[in-house]
Amino acid sequence: MSDEQLIAQPWSEINPDIVSPVRNTGQQYLRFINTSEFSRAAQHFLRHGCYTLAPPDTLDYNAFWDEEERRCREGFSVGGVRITGQHYAYLNYGRILLVTGEGKKQRKRIGFPQFLDMDYYYYHELEEAEKNGQGMIVVKARRKGFSYKNAFNMVWKYKWFPEAICILAAFEKTFWENTMQMCLSMIDFLDEHTDWNRRRLVDKQDHIKQGYKEVKDGIEIEKGYLSEILALSFKDSPQKSVGRTAEYMLFEEAGDWPGLRQAYQRSYPLFRDGNVMVGIPILYGTGGNNRNGTNQDFEYMFYNPSQFGLRAYENIYDEHAVGECGWFVDEMWFRKPFVDKAGNALREEASIDLEKERDLKKNGSSLDYAMFVTQHPRTPKEAFLKPGGAVFPQTEIYRAINRLKANNAATKLTRMSVGELFWTSDENKPVGFKPDLSKTLPVLDQFPPPPNASTEGAIVIFEHPPEHKPFGLYKIGYDPYRFDKSGSKSLGSAIVYKGYGSMDESYDQIVAEYTGRPESIEVFHNNLEMLAEYYNARIMHENEVPEVVSYFKRRGKLSLLAMQPDNVINKAILKPTVNRVYGCHMNDKLKDTGEKYIIRWLLTKRGTDPKTGDVIFNVDLIPSLPLLQELQNYRREEGNFDRVMALMQLMFVIEEEYEQRTQETYDGHPIAESLLSKAKNFFAHSSSRASTKYPF
Repeated sequence: MSDEQLIAQPWSEINPDIVSPVRNTGQQYLRFINTSEFSRAAQHFLRHGCYTLAPPDTLDYNAFWDEEERRCREGFSVGGVRITGQHYAYLNYGRILLVTGEGKKQRKRIGFPQFLDMDYYYYHELEEAEKNGQGMIVVKARRKGFSYKNAFNMVWKYKWFPEAICILAAFEKTFWENTMQMCLSMIDFLDEHTDWNRRRLVDKQDHIKQGYKEVKDGIEIEKGYLSEILALSFKDSPQKSVGRTAEYMLFEEAGDWPGLRQAYQRSYPLFRDGNVMVGIPILYGTGGNNRNGTNQDFEYMFYNPSQFGLRAYENIYDEHAVGECGWFVDEMWFRKPFVDKAGNALREEASIDLEKERDLKKNGSSLDYAMFVTQHPRTPKEAFLKPGGAVFPQTEIYRAINRLKANNAATKLTRMSVGELFWTSDENKPVGFKPDLSKTLPVLDQFPPPPNASTEGAIVIFEHPPEHKPFGLYKIGYDPYRFDKSGSKSLGSAIVYKGYGSMDESYDQIVAEYTGRPESIEVFHNNLEMLAEYYNARIMHENEVPEVVSYFKRRGKLSLLAMQPDNVINKAILKPTVNRVYGCHMNDKLKDTGEKYIIRWLLTKRGTDPKTGDVIFNVDLIPSLPLLQELQNYRREEGNFDRVMALMQLMFVIEEEYEQRTQETYDGHPIAESLLSKAKNFFAHSSSRASTKYPF
């Protein structure tokens, strides 16, 4: 077969070294050749100003439009390569804004879309999603034409499927206005130049409906195609969709949507009947927005698509990644001018060019560089970077999250004991632990927790204490909440830390967590008291909440509360004026100090992973997924980061203990030197201990 007859051939036959970016779909990675064969109808229109020269109402005319309708519905094959009906319709009847010309003579004009290999795979995935009753979630680089593609998705259903209802949803009206205008322009073109022109029952900026009215016995009856497109803002009028069933529901600019998960779940009746998808939800957007945390829901849904009935793929993109993700469109798929005439992305050349541009951006501000990376990402991780204000080391935290997810998936969380503590009658062992898997609530294993999730919380044990536990080996950092029912979303969080023990034990790591907000703060403090007794530990807490001291005073157990860390406070604040005996107050200077302590602790080296040779840091040993996610998303003034604040209290008590020991002596030798010597011995043994002590 000659090149003139070929439509596509596998890249593996051309260059076996080329790795397929679509290998996680099962689709073969193709090099397309004569893709103009897919757009003959559009080419005819460009030459003649019409789609067929046959006179209207003739056999040839009707046969042409019948065949075109079949292709638009069912797809079209040439040379053994098939494009979907949606893709065929888009190429031949979609109208988009194109940039034409070269150099400084470029201009924009309306025209037909170019065939792109990126679109070939995307439209096949949409078709598979509809067949399998799934939705789609798409994270993409900027300027990949998805606004036009998704606008035409609405038009495709509207024009070729009777009684189809399509909903274009966004958080605010400004996000759907442009896409709706694209829909209207495309429909106007079809009504003017094709055989699919139909009257409209409704013709508004935010609602169009095909059909007409007949009067029977004085009553107006709607007749005709009766398909419609409805645009709505969830911020202003989500109730407009009540009582409808959507064959397509497009969630526009999902990365700029506060409360996306809640809006999606509220929309279930539109595209689900019980557990069955009767329509296709499509969520798409670009990362890097993160306005007041708006990107968190989008990111969570992208990395957990199956949980929401969305089509899932193996995450082949992110380093050290495991598990699933949504559909990802990186910068190299369509980066001008690195696309050949047949629509194949020249990915290697695009990658080199992208790296050059990134190098230039590095000469500017770090914020500008980070924003550029999120808009033109190589990986989903880059798309979801938090430009501007990231406090803690993002790369290391992201790696730790992926490793922990992989380990949790492999062990099915067997390293974690979830349950409750209870008082016993044994004076030597006053507190016992009872596992209870029913206590595994969403608030325990993801951040932010889903809307309306129970916040009762539970005790999570990553490592139980030994039978004989010396006082001071364990410490607790506690971030309290103020009132039982205040409308706040803040949780109480207590994190248990294990310091240096014997050479045969783990050390310098988190061993337990209790995060939640039960009906009464008394319940939380009772659990906190048992946690302190269980680990023989003192509690360093944020002392601006008086209920903490009041509770332990009533219980006669003020000894369980750590004293105010005077050395830490004096170093952070030259002339402190607060003296509350127990715990630590918080202000900006202390938070600055606490953030620095956390960074230093996270990046403390612990050895080397024997499997990969990667350096192991403390952050890699954190067993709490939601704590890692809080560290990743932490912006001091942009939300509730209760676990991070509990960790900060731990850093204060650890630092205070170190400061105190440097000022004391034991047998004429500074205890600090002894502690440092022990720490060095532990680090020296870290490589040999890695295979048995590290959870990966």
